[in-house]
Amino acid sequence: MLVLLFLGIVDFGMNWSAQIQTMHAAREVARAASVARVGHNTACSTEGIAAATALHEAICLAKNTTGLEHSRVRVKIAYMGGNGKTTADISETISSPNSIMVCIMVGAKSVTGVFSSLFDGKAFTSRSVSKTAKPFGGSYIPIGSETPLVGQTWDFCSADDPSGG
Repeated sequence: MLVLLFLGIVDFGMNWSAQIQTMHAAREVARAASVARVGHNTACSTEGIAAATALHEAICLAKNTTGLEHSRVRVKIAYMGGNGKTTADISETISSPNSIMVCIMVGAKSVTGVFSSLFDGKAFTSRSVSKTAKPFGGSYIPIGSETPLVGQTWDFCSADDPSGG
């Protein structure tokens, strides 16, 4: 019984750590992407995103910041206009500033294998929003998302006013 309790503490602790790392990564990438300073690290695998692009670099920053296996992490980047609605117009405007929205999902995992029935198929999610500023280098990070984890959707990653653009 004591061994089972110990294994439970290990599994829940590792997943709680993954949740905290997910929240930190979303905030960090939103901050960096708001001024288009995400670095040039493209050493990560992405699902459905072309390599060697600014979007790929932002996704790699998110995956590397979580410190988790890249196959467990998925990232979406979108923009909201000043009205809180999703926008495809990411140009800088003084009257209606845009915000970048970074969403990250990480698959839960039983490290010990004992509690895999509790964790398999579940994901931790985090959404962070940051006002955009003049981009470093002159261009914003493009909009895009990886394929969600199996059994998951990007529904949690919606604009503040999801009624449309």
